Amino acid sequence: PALCEVDEIWVPSSFNVETFESAGVPRSKLRVLNEATDTERLFRPPAQSRPPPAHILPPCEEMGDEVFKFLSVFKWEERKGWDALLSAYWLAFERVDDVCLFLRVNMDDKNLKEYEALREKLRRLKCEDQ
Repeated sequence: PALCEVDEIWVPSSFNVETFESAGVPRSKLRVLNEATDTERLFRPPAQSRPPPAHILPPCEEMGDEVFKFLSVFKWEERKGWDALLSAYWLAFERVDDVCLFLRVNMDDKNLKEYEALREKLRRLKCEDQ
């Protein structure tokens, strides 16, 4: 499977390790990160964070194989910490870094408004970058 080409896959439980391994992903690429991560203790962004840069564009699939690709799969809701994920990514990497972030999300109607607001922000960043 395509997931065999990534460096690591982070999953929330040993059950997920077993399912990925049974699908053909080498166990050596699988890491368990428990869901109960204290983000306040592990991640403390500066008081003023910079706005999301346009370096997430062009789409990751247009980048070469030398680019390090992150993949995050989750339900789009506040408790999943998508805002912390994006803030950490934008703080950790600059436009010139050879990295990209794939998000594979699903959501219900009550979260669609905030998701669309983020998509609009990303569209504006793309336009400003051209």
